Amino acid sequence: MRAIVFLIIGTFILLASCKENSKNLIQAKNQTVNKEVNKGIVEPQPKKKKYDTLILLQKKTRSLEDYKESILRFSNSNESLALKTVENIYPINEEEYLLFYSLSYPEEYPESDLELFYKIDKTMLDYAIKDKGDCFFLFSNLAEFVDGEYADYYFEAIESTVKNNTDKFCGFVYGALTNFSKERLNELYEDYCK
Repeated sequence: MRAIVFLIIGTFILLASCKENSKNLIQAKNQTVNKEVNKGIVEPQPKKKKYDTLILLQKKTRSLEDYKESILRFSNSNESLALKTVENIYPINEEEYLLFYSLSYPEEYPESDLELFYKIDKTMLDYAIKDKGDCFFLFSNLAEFVDGEYADYYFEAIESTVKNNTDKFCGFVYGALTNFSKERLNELYEDYCK
């Protein structure tokens, strides 16, 4: 009988001990969770900059066929252009730039279209000056690819674009450009940002 009483008391003590250990473990977990929650409240995450996506645009890749489709979609669109349609007509690599520029040479390229070239060029500049969507960044990053006659025009156009968007150019766009674009636009940066 004593053995049964000791067994019952021992089981009760063991259960009480297990319950206390379990309670301590739960409290420890809760304290850890509370610290994490409180940490989030005490140290809020910094707000993302509005233009964080620009760095991703630099690394964006698309096929030349996709770019051709973007130009075709743009050429078939009416006066009310979707912003995405316009953003997609900016060349983002050398191959796309050469395709875009080939539109201006009807004597050399059978698929060229001088009227479309001027329409694209005017739209790219207008949207960049007005800083719609990512157009200012995309236009600024063209500095990496432009050459020849178009480069002469481009560097005059980019200056007027920077004049209209100086704060954004100095505060973020210049820093997000490719290294070669930065090098080619360094004089503008020195003139407007320092």
